[in-house]
Amino acid sequence: MIVPPEPVRAAYGWSDAELAPITGGLINATFAVHAGGAPVAVLQRVHPVFGADVNLDIDAVTTHLAARGLTTPRLVRTRDGAAYVQDDGHVWRALTWIDGVSFHAVPGVAWARAGGELVGRFHRAVHDLAQRLRAKFALKS
Repeated sequence: MIVPPEPVRAAYGWSDAELAPITGGLINATFAVHAGGAPVAVLQRVHPVFGADVNLDIDAVTTHLAARGLTTPRLVRTRDGAAYVQDDGHVWRALTWIDGVSFHAVPGVAWARAGGELVGRFHRAVHDLAQRLRAKFALKS
């Protein structure tokens, strides 16, 4: 079982926070960070297929989306301002918490339509994103 190491927790100031695994994801090990009983962030050990620079891309894209009025998780910087933490060969990042429910299968046609509309809003919001993305993917054959 993956457990966020203390140096990672300390980097964000969450040494005393409660962390609860969030299951169902397919790529990253994900944890809800609770402070005062309420979720405040998501902490993820990023899958090694992604380089650390993917976090800088996430920051650029979500900043752009937020500036256009879309609700999006935002990168949480460490206490010293870093975009991510590296520990024992792993990259960790934190994102702001957004309340809601996730589904692993589309419950019906109306949900599929709403998902398509969301994808359309995303594409309209990023059509003018001039940021050159940095991430490289290490796909293994």
